[in-house]
Amino acid sequence: MSDSAKTSTSLEPHEQTARGPVLNLLAGALVWLLVGLALTCLASLKLHAPGCLPFSWATTGRLQAAAANVLLLGAAAQGGLGIALWLLAHLGKTPLACWGSAVLGTAIWNLALTAGVPVLLLGGSTGIPGLELPGSLGLIILLGYLLVGANGVAAIANCRRDGYAPAQWFILGAVLWFAWIYSTSLVTTVFFPGRGVLTALSAGWFTQGSFWLFFAPLALAALYHYVPELTGNSLRSSELAPLAFWSLALFGGWTAATGIVGGPLPAWVITVSVAAGMLLAIPVLLATVNLLSPFGLGSTAGRFAQFSLLAFLFGGLGKALTSLRCANELLHFTRFEVALNELLLFGFVFGAIFAAAYVLVPKLVGRRLPNGALANAHVALSALGLVIAVAAYAIGGWKQGWALNFTSADLLSINAELKPFLRLHTAGLAVFLLGQVAFGANVVLLVASFVLPVGRTLVAEVITGSAPAPAK
Repeated sequence: MSDSAKTSTSLEPHEQTARGPVLNLLAGALVWLLVGLALTCLASLKLHAPGCLPFSWATTGRLQAAAANVLLLGAAAQGGLGIALWLLAHLGKTPLACWGSAVLGTAIWNLALTAGVPVLLLGGSTGIPGLELPGSLGLIILLGYLLVGANGVAAIANCRRDGYAPAQWFILGAVLWFAWIYSTSLVTTVFFPGRGVLTALSAGWFTQGSFWLFFAPLALAALYHYVPELTGNSLRSSELAPLAFWSLALFGGWTAATGIVGGPLPAWVITVSVAAGMLLAIPVLLATVNLLSPFGLGSTAGRFAQFSLLAFLFGGLGKALTSLRCANELLHFTRFEVALNELLLFGFVFGAIFAAAYVLVPKLVGRRLPNGALANAHVALSALGLVIAVAAYAIGGWKQGWALNFTSADLLSINAELKPFLRLHTAGLAVFLLGQVAFGANVVLLVASFVLPVGRTLVAEVITGSAPAPAK
């Protein structure tokens, strides 16, 4: 029996129902990841070379808005949900209640996002960070998300095992929290915006809450399941997992005002957000201590998982430290904040998704990714590119904040000193993008391994004029 046959028949009946929806979500995530990173590279390039691409749709603001929505709502959300649906079917030993709705929801979601990208590039943004898409498209995306997420809630409710694994806690929380955060944010910022700074507070609640209560739990769910599987060991402490979950749930939704410290808000609102931001170091440390170990160094999935945990540790602690008022005054509105956001999104979230994908995709399709060199290139280029990009913005942002706060230099001279770091950041993003292109090429080769044999058979039949043998 071939390896592919062995892998295919290893799927249980309840796991078979997840195959189509999961592959659909992961394929969409890969496409949006490549598109989003290309837009991100162009936006970064425009910061230090504004003369390139002299088109009205290619301004820095429009490119950044399109890239952010594509990477978050397209790549990270769909990739994380794809892994989540598989884990729920696998761990709960239950089929997806209505896998057709997940496929339909993914199609609706992708169509709305496809329509949204040109709208943003042509200037149709709402101007609200994280919620730039027009409200009508936001509602369509929410509908697609609910059709996908409903399968997750049903899988939890129909779980056929005693008790729940840590991964299931994080997934259930993420699925419910994002529906709440996204729907209420659309209402309070897009359809019925509050006056003055209230809109900024609502937008901050969406950007902070969606990361800490949706993207981070989905990534942690993947790590809590696959790290023990890769190491062959159980968690270091079963008590730390619920502590990490509940501390993340408790503090993650209270950080809305960390981006507007010093703004015209009541002092208690700022203080609560600052305290919650600092206390987020607790779930970060708990999860890292429980999971981080020198595992899987010879495995592509293991290296991505380790890289994801390190990014979570440094990025999460960096977010906690920059929540302090003194650090916020120095580094707010600088490139340092962007460095932390990229470390958490590209390193932590996407690292966890790739770690899971390298284990899951071969199991779902019955074949391994065909090119080991491309897999190694994916790991190496992703790590190298992200380190270069994050280091460039972290150092450049620190110098930028210091010059703005403690020197008499004018803004033009500060921006001139920042240019080398901007160029280095663009180079790092380009290297990171090449890593994802290597992964995409490996996936194309995997698809070709299915399609080419069928194509050769059809061509041979056409040339020889022979008909296929009748089925017995």
